[in-house]
Amino acid sequence: MEHLNLAKIEARDEKSRDVKDYVYKTDVEWIRLDLPPIIIEIRRALKEALSIRLRKLEDAGLLKIRDEKFVSLKTLLELRKEAEKSNISEIRSSLFSAIRLAHAMNLLETQSLSSFVKFFERLFVRSRGIGVRDLMKDHSVKEAYETAKGALELGIEHPKVQELEKIVSSLKNDEKAIIFASYRDSVESIYIYNKLSSKGFKVGQLIGKSGKTGQSQEEQVKALEGLKSGSFNILTATQVGEEGLDVSDCNCVVFYDNIPSAIRFIQRRGRTGRRAPDRLIILMTKGTKDEAYYWVSKRRLKEMKEVIKEVEVKKKGPLDDYVKEQKEAPLIYVVCRETIGIIEILEI
Repeated sequence: MEHLNLAKIEARDEKSRDVKDYVYKTDVEWIRLDLPPIIIEIRRALKEALSIRLRKLEDAGLLKIRDEKFVSLKTLLELRKEAEKSNISEIRSSLFSAIRLAHAMNLLETQSLSSFVKFFERLFVRSRGIGVRDLMKDHSVKEAYETAKGALELGIEHPKVQELEKIVSSLKNDEKAIIFASYRDSVESIYIYNKLSSKGFKVGQLIGKSGKTGQSQEEQVKALEGLKSGSFNILTATQVGEEGLDVSDCNCVVFYDNIPSAIRFIQRRGRTGRRAPDRLIILMTKGTKDEAYYWVSKRRLKEMKEVIKEVEVKKKGPLDDYVKEQKEAPLIYVVCRETIGIIEILEI
């Protein structure tokens, strides 16, 4: 407010009197899924490998473990500087191995077996980096990898993949859908391994520019144009599709996974419900970070609304009075349309 010389802030949401007539209802459907026994078995082996590393970090005084379930990837990443200071190779190896295992656990629980196997294949091919050789020799890690690989060969996948096929099958001929996933491997798994296109579905993908498999800006624009023109009616997208996506007639948005961010939740949700009542479908694996992340984002969304209301109340005086004093100064309205998920700044 100080930097922009604003005297007053007004906030609106979908329930505001001057907004609700222009906002279409978006029905939210939660689909909670159970992990199959074979994925639970893979998770057990992975937990054994992770537990060994966490205990070593605790013995070194870097970590206090009350419950291993609550040792997050973020917590482990924050320990990297402390591990470097110790200059003890075994501690560094345990930490970096734990980071990789925590990430692999997240892929297994919330993404797909395909992305889980791909992660370890890349790791083993490279075979470099602190703690990688230690992981390659670990019996539990080998067991988890081989079991996952065998499951894929038998045609077994994460239950989300099968559920996704049901969702896209329910789309009408003229309906369009966007499927959001946090990881590129998941988008490629949805796009390639689930073979939606081979089953008669018209599918495209939108991913970021980084890396060898990334899309150029031209390819990204082409993907968006393909959805608009009807070349395909299903777009699988990573975070790059959450911001500034100009698809006004998308009928269905699917959260393949959940993120602990209120802003990203709003941006994803805002891809639908612009011109007519539409659907938002949230896939959620029971008893995993998937479920926890959903509730974290909901809590942060509530907190954000409270902060905005608090700022709105703290008025310095009428904005019109300020503008009259400045004469030539422009009047700036900042309109945050939560349902649409964008912020527009209009200079009048």
